Amino acid sequence: PPPRQRRKPGRVPVSCAECRRLKLRCDRKARVPCDTCTKRGCAATCPNGSSISASVKQQHAAQLERLTCRIRELERGLDEAYSTISDEKHPLLKDECVVASGPSTPVFRTSPPTHHGPSVYPDDIINHFGTLNIGPKGGSCFYGATARGEFLLRTSRQRRDASYFRRTRLSERVLSVPFPEASPELLAPEIRQMVYDHLPRFEDARGACELFLNYSSYMTSSLTRQELLHILETVYQNKSADPEPITHHLSLLFIVLALSRLLYGEDNYTVDSQDYFVLSRVALTLDSPVTTTTVTAVQTVVYMAEYLVLSDVQIDPTSSARAWVYIGMAMKLANNLGGERFRLGQCEIKRRDRVFWHLFSSDVWASFTSGRPPSTSLSFVDCDIPDDDEEQEGGDGQKLMGYHHWNYEFIKVLSRVMAIAFTSRPPPYAAILDLDRELRDFYVPPHLRLQWTGQTSSDNLLWIKRWVVLSNKEWALLNIHRAYFSQALRENPLDPLRHRYGLSVMALYRSSFRLVEGCAKTCQACPPNFQFFRTNFASSKVLSVVIVMCLLVSSAPKSNLAMPALDVLNKAVALFETGIESGSIHMSENMEAVRNLHREAHEAVEKARSSSERSHISLRADELDRLSGMMWRQQAAGAAVGLPEHLASDYRAISGLDAPVASRHSSAESYSPPDPRLVEQVEMVSSGTSTPNRAFPGEEDFSEESVGQELLRHPYDGRASPQQSYILDASWQDFVAQLGF
Repeated sequence: PPPRQRRKPGRVPVSCAECRRLKLRCDRKARVPCDTCTKRGCAATCPNGSSISASVKQQHAAQLERLTCRIRELERGLDEAYSTISDEKHPLLKDECVVASGPSTPVFRTSPPTHHGPSVYPDDIINHFGTLNIGPKGGSCFYGATARGEFLLRTSRQRRDASYFRRTRLSERVLSVPFPEASPELLAPEIRQMVYDHLPRFEDARGACELFLNYSSYMTSSLTRQELLHILETVYQNKSADPEPITHHLSLLFIVLALSRLLYGEDNYTVDSQDYFVLSRVALTLDSPVTTTTVTAVQTVVYMAEYLVLSDVQIDPTSSARAWVYIGMAMKLANNLGGERFRLGQCEIKRRDRVFWHLFSSDVWASFTSGRPPSTSLSFVDCDIPDDDEEQEGGDGQKLMGYHHWNYEFIKVLSRVMAIAFTSRPPPYAAILDLDRELRDFYVPPHLRLQWTGQTSSDNLLWIKRWVVLSNKEWALLNIHRAYFSQALRENPLDPLRHRYGLSVMALYRSSFRLVEGCAKTCQACPPNFQFFRTNFASSKVLSVVIVMCLLVSSAPKSNLAMPALDVLNKAVALFETGIESGSIHMSENMEAVRNLHREAHEAVEKARSSSERSHISLRADELDRLSGMMWRQQAAGAAVGLPEHLASDYRAISGLDAPVASRHSSAESYSPPDPRLVEQVEMVSSGTSTPNRAFPGEEDFSEESVGQELLRHPYDGRASPQQSYILDASWQDFVAQLGF
């Protein structure tokens, strides 16, 4: 037998090891673990173990991250090298061996976890920061993970010529006035008179105001009919009935005329609307809002930003980027106005509430559609949501919120979602599922739901309102799942539904299906040349569907979702063709790209029917890596020079950055488990027992001729009321770049 180890002479320690290390009083004699270790959260180490300091843990985590990234790089290199000599995967690159791969079958929980620890789903490295483009002259342009698809497609097109300046009726002196401030010599009295001379006849201006009020009935607006008519009379009488400068009223009237002409004009409407926009800027500069800030000035700048978003195709493709700057300026100006705490008059408080929520809504959507941080947070706001003038009464006597009130409540939810899902440190996947449920459960009153059977309303504006309500929810859902959708396609292209992010794949397909079906029904209800086709909020969302459905079909042409996704893609392309016939400039601008994406998807399906398992994937391994969020640089269109030498090292450092590791500090109990019905849908489609369209609860009647009444009802039907060069993020840009755009 081995000799017994002889105990060293001396006193036997009474306290536990951790208390001795920290020189704390220990009651080990009474109980184990001691009270001190229990209070400090290290009871598992008592009595003989010792905790690791935070600095050592950070060193270990950093070293582990470096080694993991190095392993992934080696795996990619091995995959690329081995693919040149064989169509099979290298034995060391099988799913069970690859570090980046997760379990082949997603682990779903249908009941809350009973233990403390990491999140329900294993956290992975998900980079959804978007794309930073450094131009040939060092100029930078950043678009985040939720940016619109049009921004990427414009990179390959030549900049429009200055045809506007050859067709405008404005003098060079008016066009040269800077905004928002100008020196006194540039604002001579004759400039003011030139601006006034371009006012239309009173009857024409009154008609344009009526058209604008029609537009504001389905878009967020802060101008009431009474206020707009008061401004109209004030400007044409050339006197002011209140202390606000007349030039601010004049500027607001001009931007109203610009929006009205852009949405309802006929001959030469793009140039006329741009003229009114320029006149609005000059009128506001006459009494600069930087030094004289009024509520009217803030309103005007917000409407200017809206105009730029709507006119970015017709006049200048950089308009959307400028709109982002205008929104930021409006938010800064609004901070000068103060709030309701200063006991202003009730009418003034209500007006300021309307203006702020109009501004806040525009800011959130500008942030969402560009993938950039918002300009403010509700934590610093003391403005109430405006009174609901559109409130209706349900059949049971319950009050139902109106359209604009619903939009304000939804904006509050969307701002919270953005603060969690699109921050610099990505949340755990369980948090994404929790946000998914919050968005799906957000209550929609019955009169704002887009339904199929029994819906015979001829009110075109009501159709647009219902489409906006539907598309806002689905677009938000599509974007919060997009990074995980790309990751699932990258790691398991043969059956992405069985990936650990399979829920995101199903959620993204589901949102795409609803967006296309809802837009198709709205297009059928609205007459040709209706203003629905003049705006870009429909074409932009359908373009998102085209890109993600083409990505799904091209990356996973043999999966159970490939053919249903191809059907959705076909319908989306048909919508673009319908929009072009109805005069949509936005859809016409992107039609060539849409056709190329459509052709790519069909070619991928044809190749998959006659090729091997490995060769049917149309996207290469490095492209799939970029689809999961890695950043890359694209040369500015038409530029012949490369990146300046003094920026080359900076670019190489930026492009080599690895994605951040998702936060692991959140307990699983902080998030809701995925809804079991959504899990059931994934399992049904993945097993082949049901098609995606028929796997949705309450949606058994889907067909082109007869779409079920429940098409637009979410599975979680909430019943409670709510308390330079444009480059998109890599998840979208790389896929389109490979098509030659």
